[in-house]
Amino acid sequence: MEWISILVVDRKQPPTQLIALVQRRYDFLAVLDTDTYDKRSLEEKLDVSRSTVDRALRDLESAALAHRTPDGYRTTLYGGTLLAIYNLVLDYVGQVQRAEVLLPELPRDIDFSVSLLIDAEILVAEEPALHAPTSRIADLIDAASEVRGLAYAHTSPDALELFQQQIVSEGMPTEIVFRERMYQNFRATAPDILESLMDADCYTAYVTPDVPFGLFLPTIDGSEHVCLVVYDNNKNVRGIIVNDTAEAVAWGTRLFERYRTQAQQITDGPEARTQ
Repeated sequence: MEWISILVVDRKQPPTQLIALVQRRYDFLAVLDTDTYDKRSLEEKLDVSRSTVDRALRDLESAALAHRTPDGYRTTLYGGTLLAIYNLVLDYVGQVQRAEVLLPELPRDIDFSVSLLIDAEILVAEEPALHAPTSRIADLIDAASEVRGLAYAHTSPDALELFQQQIVSEGMPTEIVFRERMYQNFRATAPDILESLMDADCYTAYVTPDVPFGLFLPTIDGSEHVCLVVYDNNKNVRGIIVNDTAEAVAWGTRLFERYRTQAQQITDGPEARTQ
């Protein structure tokens, strides 16, 4: 005869209460999702009292997250699935937390995708590695066979010289959409570099009134990457977020193409501005 567990299930429990229950009884769910345990085994495994075990099992059974079997208690498919989703949410929150220093520096209303943060490389300009973000940008440029991007502000003199070398000497195909104020500053402070770039057949530049941050889309060994460059109020690099997942690259590509479509192409040297 099959074992039948009879219980009263509250099927009207709001999702927020269900999540709260999973959080409150997480230790029990995690253990019961791995194997079947009787009450005594749960007491020993979790180092809790019998009354705590009774309350926890009652909570989980009433929500259909666990059920009693001939050998003890085990999560239901429903309970195991909710536990997996809860763990996924915890992982996502942890991924977002890694960028907690950088995200407040960005405008609230920008087009931003959380996919950029999942499994990303995040570098912040902090002691003792103040130059880690700009060094990583230089590494990406140096390894790239092609680059597209949004230029918000200067990252570093070294990065600018490396860009010039890659474009002028190596013929790296490059498309850059400049923020208006950055382009004007670039034209005033480095006209020779700007002229050398404009003379390169592989280089195309655009200008637009504003962009919300720096963004580079380097192609490295045939694989596309996206690099978000975050600046502080003084236009210094605060940090970068680098990702090569399809979702993150698709977001970066869509954003670049939107700004490129709205921008005006620069068609001559330092004395010219737009077409």
